[in-house]
Amino acid sequence: MLTLFSLLSIVFGMTEIKNIAKELNINHVGLFDSKDEMYDKLTSKEITLINLVKAEEFVEDLYRSTTSEANAKLFPPDQSFFKLKQILRECRLLQKGG
Repeated sequence: MLTLFSLLSIVFGMTEIKNIAKELNINHVGLFDSKDEMYDKLTSKEITLINLVKAEEFVEDLYRSTTSEANAKLFPPDQSFFKLKQILRECRLLQKGG
C-alpha cells in the first residue's frame, strides 16, 4: 500500500509537499528530510490537513475544467476526479488508523 507521501510525491513532488507544510505552519518538517522522515515526523492530523489542502486544489481544477474547453485540456476532469478519490481514500485510512 502506498503511504501518503509516496502518493503525494508521485503526484506533486516533495517540494510542493514541503511548501504546503510550511504554509500550514507545520514547521518540524525539514527541507532536506526524506519522505519517510517527513512521514515519521507528522501526525495523522497534519497529514490529513495536507491532504485536504490538495483536495481543495483538485476541486478548483475540476471546476475550472467545466468553464471552458481550454481549461478542460489544462485540468482534465478525469485526472482531478481520480486524484481526489486517492486523497480521500488516504484520509479515510488515516482516520481509521490503517
